[in-house]
Amino acid sequence: MKTLEQKRAQFAWEQINKVRNQKKYSPAKVAMHLRRLPAMVLTNGLGQTLAFLLADSKNNKDGPSYVVYAMLAEWLITKRHLYEGKQEELLYHLAKGDRAK
Repeated sequence: MKTLEQKRAQFAWEQINKVRNQKKYSPAKVAMHLRRLPAMVLTNGLGQTLAFLLADSKNNKDGPSYVVYAMLAEWLITKRHLYEGKQEELLYHLAKGDRAK
């Protein structure tokens, strides 16, 4: 059985490989956003960081901000089972949800 850290690492590796193997957006720009992500979450919290990424993306689903938002949303929704729903509803459910999850 894999630990949470191992699952997280595997998911991150898969996401990085997806970014490398696509042609829509710049892997370097996505990498820049990913490098800033831990500090943003520690400073502002997860909800504010996700809100920033969505606002910064300006509804461009191929932009680096949205790509990083989608990575986080996929982890929280499909891997951590934070709630059953769509990526677009994630912020609402984070704000409304139970902190114990």
